[in-house]
Amino acid sequence: LALQPPLSPLSYDDGDVILRAGDTDFKVHMFLLRLSSPFFKSMFSLPQPKLGSSEIPVIPMDEDATHLDFVLRTIYPGKRPQATSIEQAQQIFEIADKLEIECVIEAVRVSLTQLLAAEPNPLRSWAVATRYGLEDARRDAVARFAPGRITSLPEELAYLNALQYARFMDEMGYRVY
Repeated sequence: LALQPPLSPLSYDDGDVILRAGDTDFKVHMFLLRLSSPFFKSMFSLPQPKLGSSEIPVIPMDEDATHLDFVLRTIYPGKRPQATSIEQAQQIFEIADKLEIECVIEAVRVSLTQLLAAEPNPLRSWAVATRYGLEDARRDAVARFAPGRITSLPEELAYLNALQYARFMDEMGYRVY
């Protein structure tokens, strides 16, 4: 008899599908996943293998349990979690984007905009805002930028292309062509 992973606090007795992230199971509702996500709607419309009457489908997930828990808590009714760091918000955004969960994407956009406003490095704020299309946060970062005051390049610049950086420099008044 194989041991089953322990259930997460976000599990429902009447759940009809298990999302398995590592060693954590989330027993949740297909209906809510279908409503929230074209990805899941498409997945659940595919023919499913026949299961016994007491068995429910188990879907292995690539995402880690902590971030998947955040995503699921955002789509379920109740108190929505808030991202507490730029890194966490970016990871959740990537998961929500992959799973096509628009309500989570929008919630993370709001959190990320607030987190970027508090980020002391405006170049990092600009890079993250540009990557995720947060125009207000991008403009705020440009307004806070003071050449010569950046002591390190943020790793988020790796996600942007030269044209985006050239536009930033042009907006700052530097001639780049």
